[in-house]
Amino acid sequence: MKTLETAPKTTYQLMRETEHELEDFLQSTFFDTKPLLLDDQVSKFEAELRGREEAKKEIDKRINRYLEGIKSAPWAAMRGKGKAIHISIDSEWVFNHETGKNDILCYSYSVRIGDKSFSGVKHTDMAKLIKQCRDQGLSKEDEMDKRKQLTKKGYKIGFDKFIQELLIKAKARGFIEEWPEQTFIYAHFLRADIASFEEFWNIGKNNKNHKNSLTVVQGTVTSGRGAYGIALDSIGRSKYKIENTKFYSSSNNAFETKLRFIDTTLLSSKASLEELGLQCGFPKMTLPDNMIERMDDLYCKDTSLFNRYAVRDADVALEYGLRMQKFALVDLREDIGLELNSLPSTLGNLGVSLFRHTCGSTAAMHDFLGYETRKKQYYHAKSNAIRNTYDISKTVSREYTDNLAVSALFGGCNFGAYFGVSEKGDYFDYDLSGAYTTSLVNSKKADYPNTFESKNIEDYLGDTMGFAYVRFKHPDGIRFPVMPCRTDLRGIYYPMEGETYVTSPELQLAHDIGCEIEILHGMVIPWVEGSTSMYKDFTTIIRKQRSKYKKAGNELYSGLWKLVGNSLYGKTLQGCSNSKGFDLATGLSKNIPYSPVTNAHYGAYCTSYVRATMLEVIGKLCERYGDDIKIISATTDGWLCNATEEQLEQCLDGPLAQRFQQICTEVSGEDMMQLKHHAKQIISMKTRGQLTAELGYTKPICAKAGIKAPKGVDENEWMVELFLDRYPGQKVARKHLASARDQWLKELDLISIHIEQTLNLEYDFKRRPVNPRMVEVRHPKSGEMVEHLSFDTIPWNTVDEGLDARTYFDEWRVNNCLKTMEDWDNWMDFYKVRSYLKGTGVKYLGDGSEGIFKVQMLRAITQGKWGLPEAPKRAPRGHYDKMVSMFETDGIEGITKQDLANSKGRKLLESKLPVTPRMLPLLSWLVRKYPRVDMTLIFHPIEVEEAVSMLEEYSREHTEKLAA
Repeated sequence: MKTLETAPKTTYQLMRETEHELEDFLQSTFFDTKPLLLDDQVSKFEAELRGREEAKKEIDKRINRYLEGIKSAPWAAMRGKGKAIHISIDSEWVFNHETGKNDILCYSYSVRIGDKSFSGVKHTDMAKLIKQCRDQGLSKEDEMDKRKQLTKKGYKIGFDKFIQELLIKAKARGFIEEWPEQTFIYAHFLRADIASFEEFWNIGKNNKNHKNSLTVVQGTVTSGRGAYGIALDSIGRSKYKIENTKFYSSSNNAFETKLRFIDTTLLSSKASLEELGLQCGFPKMTLPDNMIERMDDLYCKDTSLFNRYAVRDADVALEYGLRMQKFALVDLREDIGLELNSLPSTLGNLGVSLFRHTCGSTAAMHDFLGYETRKKQYYHAKSNAIRNTYDISKTVSREYTDNLAVSALFGGCNFGAYFGVSEKGDYFDYDLSGAYTTSLVNSKKADYPNTFESKNIEDYLGDTMGFAYVRFKHPDGIRFPVMPCRTDLRGIYYPMEGETYVTSPELQLAHDIGCEIEILHGMVIPWVEGSTSMYKDFTTIIRKQRSKYKKAGNELYSGLWKLVGNSLYGKTLQGCSNSKGFDLATGLSKNIPYSPVTNAHYGAYCTSYVRATMLEVIGKLCERYGDDIKIISATTDGWLCNATEEQLEQCLDGPLAQRFQQICTEVSGEDMMQLKHHAKQIISMKTRGQLTAELGYTKPICAKAGIKAPKGVDENEWMVELFLDRYPGQKVARKHLASARDQWLKELDLISIHIEQTLNLEYDFKRRPVNPRMVEVRHPKSGEMVEHLSFDTIPWNTVDEGLDARTYFDEWRVNNCLKTMEDWDNWMDFYKVRSYLKGTGVKYLGDGSEGIFKVQMLRAITQGKWGLPEAPKRAPRGHYDKMVSMFETDGIEGITKQDLANSKGRKLLESKLPVTPRMLPLLSWLVRKYPRVDMTLIFHPIEVEEAVSMLEEYSREHTEKLAA
């Protein structure tokens, strides 16, 4: 190989180089010049080096991504590593009455990446077909035929295709440089919108994602499973299994992103998007009348307005979802130091996370709740190794007493103590402040290992936790018994005596008011000595944050904190009663599992403490102010009555109330009782059914007993009118959304199912009606004064008495209502006959108790029973003719010879009949005609004394009338 050779330098060249070097040296040494040019060059050089390094890293990154794709299997997808994308979806439809399905008109979306966003509407082929048919003036029949054909052919968009298009659109606009690592999908009531896509019923058939399924929580879908990413393992749990979801780019290259569904319904207290929109600063958007039900008409008449309305729903869902992200991931960290990795799917799960945070650790929380970690080993064949698993289980000591606690777990204290229109006055609706979160604080750490059985009432008194099955009897004169008794269908009754499961707070109250109590079975779980309640810090935070945001005027956050607090109580009871939930993945009902904080002991004790505290205060009001106090109703954590705040204050000195006030003072500094409503006149119908007949100085009391008022009406006035004008057999329209079960089993869209149900605003007979009367009230429509039946109530002696009365009333009200005194008389006549003649085979017919007494009287006369003269064994000729003449002469008509002949051999009731006012005319005649008649052989032993009294009063009034 040849090399390039250079000639040697001359002496002159060497001298010149030396001179230049000396010159440079002297200048740099003796002259003060700044090398600005050199610094600039160095800076540029360093910047160029940095740029080259960054470029090299980017190139290496792309090469690695390329090589990763080359090395992976042909069907594998590239994983997205870009920033998260937030997408909200919504759909508009119109119900097709001929197909029984929803015709989907559009899919709307709102997308946000960082501070960039875009939104839009994708109209379906169905919407375009409807508009085309109407533009062409086709008949309704022809349009429906075309719509049916299109439905059969299929026009719905695939969910994965829809999301894929939005991701591609975001990249094409330059909003993202890489496919996102996480994609969040928001919707308000997700089950409605997800059912609009093709995959809901054609999973795995017509798309590239297979085995997609969904899970239902609280009646709505919260997540996808399988190829649709995050799986909610079971209802109510907060643990998610994150899986990548595969999509395809415009060049058909596969990429994966972690897809997360977020249903804003489960993260809010507001049911409608309109209410959420107002909280988020979106003004109300109004449509022409009836257009919400006829969105196809709106689309054809004003497509621009249709599009704005459709996008608004998506915008609101996205804005609220992002606010919830900020609330969970930023505000909670700044306010209370709670650091979450992701937004929980429900507010209940958020409450669990907050409780775990206040406990200090998961281990501390488990220790407080009575859980332990159990190690298990198994052989893993694939790795040929022994592996360990760890399960969280109840401790043996806790599990031993769990069934007793579950048996003592009842609902809230709910009953109606008055029916009809109240007399005018002042009526107040009081609530226990933060009832269930406050009562949780009353639970210290349970000392499960030291649980002991006891039949000694003293062991259950004071500050302790106990559960027992007892036999009880209240002292006479108690207006509101305190021992709850569960029924299969009718909720809780409070009888004067019986047997029931009960917890220590109610045993304390029953003991204080003088109940006879026999503990048949029971266990006491003492508190760990020196322990405090781990619920206290949780409740303190809830109260503090609610107060903070309420003062700041932040209604959204104030409401959220209230829901988070209440949700912990619900989570404490989750799974205890073996309730079932529908599993969309299998189409089967499954038991709702325990939550991470489920504890039947604390749940039952807490609920009992609220019931007992309410009844303690109510009892003291009745004891100290007598009949002046009217209790209208009680519902969960409060009651409606005419006691003033001053009177109420004087009745908060019981041990349960004092403890409740102490907790309120410690966690919030608030009074234990809060006034919610005031009214001048009340209409009380049944449990959870109270209305305002005359307004007070607050918003009206309006508990609608399960009835839904039409949109746009004053709900209270509408309900008052409905109650006053009701009639037997009246039907009311009712609609509800198709359940998840029906959607799955019948492949239904989320349609509204319209039904007619029989109106039931009658009393529910949780207590015995007494003192009937007519009370005036102003009719809300006519403005005229009208009268309506009203009555007070007293407790039933036993649960069975109450259940029998309710059963008989359900039979009677098929053709009747309780509105007038005549209705009352008819009902009481029916009730007494049915209750006393139960099992005798005697039917209640149109002539009521009078007809029954007439039949029995004829049998007694023809058979010589009831102490009457002996009758001939064989009636002589003309005997029955003489008797018929006797009856006619005495004014008793309608009796024939055949009636008498039939009565001769029929079964006669002895000592069975009740006495009713309708029997008195015939009874009076019988006693006058046959003075030796034996009343004890006619009437039930309980009724004899009343029968004699009523007969004497009737005879006296009748004699006075004759004399007049």
